Amino acid sequence: MSIDFIKNKIVKKIWGSEKIYKLKFIKKNDFKILKTISIKKGNESSLQFHLKKKEMISIIHGSGTLKFFNESDNKEIVRKFNQKGFSIDNYKLKSKKIREGDTFYVDNKTIHQITSKTNIVFSEISTDHLKDVIRLKDKYGRK
Repeated sequence: MSIDFIKNKIVKKIWGSEKIYKLKFIKKNDFKILKTISIKKGNESSLQFHLKKKEMISIIHGSGTLKFFNESDNKEIVRKFNQKGFSIDNYKLKSKKIREGDTFYVDNKTIHQITSKTNIVFSEISTDHLKDVIRLKDKYGRK
């Protein structure tokens, strides 16, 4: 029996912050990263997807909206996003209200965005692909 203290890294974001924990003690599955993410009221993450990263998100506090595309549009956008003349504006986003207690899984290659109605805090457990982000739209100008 042992007790190990887990170090974390805090990353400041334009919209809030992430607290990242590497879960080295998890050996039997791919979900090795735990984050606590805060998004300030009225802010949002990028409209993004990940080529490899898979994540499970659980809303701890606050409310907002999860934005995504239907499955066929999602597949087409992922396939075409790098082509000349491509525009994400030709597709219609769907949305679902999210609030404290909601938990959902986001598979790789699934386009998603979280917007905050109130200050929102959520936990994310994911695979170890921290730099695997493809931003399709970002109101803060990040690439």
